[in-house]
Amino acid sequence: MVRPTTQILRLQCLEIADLQKMVWHTRMKDGDSCLILPVLKSSDAYCALMRTYSCVRVQKILDSSISDMIRKLDLWKNIRPDASFREFKIIDGRVAYKEGVSYSTATTHGYRTLWPYFKEVEANRVSAAVFETALGIE
Repeated sequence: MVRPTTQILRLQCLEIADLQKMVWHTRMKDGDSCLILPVLKSSDAYCALMRTYSCVRVQKILDSSISDMIRKLDLWKNIRPDASFREFKIIDGRVAYKEGVSYSTATTHGYRTLWPYFKEVEANRVSAAVFETALGIE
């Protein structure tokens, strides 16, 4: 059986990585997720990102992605521990999800996969180099 694949373009740059790190550290300190977006929008990283991508359509896409990322962190943080995207293992230093009877590092759940990388790099179960590859906007 051939599975259809979905190609996702991931935009990776220092400013996006900085924004994601700000979201993680702000939210995990029980920051109010409603207040995170205004803090991000006033940051140097956000302003630099908007200067780089000055097209209004692109800025709207970026804003939407950033908002989605924050929502997905709230979901990840507050969802039942047995939800499929909360059940993962670290295999070869990467987040792996159950796929059939085995685990795969190729399976992802979008931003819901990003947040385990933050958790696992802090616990030293994922290397900083692998962590950096997980950062980005989809």
